[in-house]
Amino acid sequence: MVMALVFWVAAAMARAPAEDPHPRLERTSIPGCGCAFYAPSGITIDAPVTSEDGSLVWTVDSDLGGGFHAGVIAVKFKERLADGPPEERGALLESYLEFLKGQLNVSEAAGVGRGHTLDSEPSAVGVIDFWKDKDGDEWAINGWVNQDRLAVMFVYGPRSYDIITWKEMFFNGFRFADDAPATTPATVP
Repeated sequence: MVMALVFWVAAAMARAPAEDPHPRLERTSIPGCGCAFYAPSGITIDAPVTSEDGSLVWTVDSDLGGGFHAGVIAVKFKERLADGPPEERGALLESYLEFLKGQLNVSEAAGVGRGHTLDSEPSAVGVIDFWKDKDGDEWAINGWVNQDRLAVMFVYGPRSYDIITWKEMFFNGFRFADDAPATTPATVP
């Protein structure tokens, strides 16, 4: 019994990230984009670049330690998308995910899970997916789109990030919000 407990604890420790398993999160707004999310403290948000179609694109990638990263790719469209059914915005988001798969050398994908919504913005369309890249890193993906912006959130590393409460707070904390404060601390259980 004692040996089984020791083995179980050792196995659990081997799966935990090497660094702080609960990086402190704070509400972070991407200035000029109108997107807010919970991010690890002290992240740097790079200045936006302009895409071929004139949209602004921000990227954020934070090292969580132990080979794990979390981040966001946020796009503010040059022009508001035309009124239309949510499925059209969903198709645009899925097309962008397909583009990212090529850029990130994704070799396997579980398949897009559709039908996700944001309580703060019912018109937003959301999807999830799980990827594996050619280096063997596992990716959890959460994407959102409304008529003005698109965001892809990700957590990736050598295996599935197993701090579930942290990952849920990160993914579930996204908002399209022009008036979000720059930073607000958050506590992860």
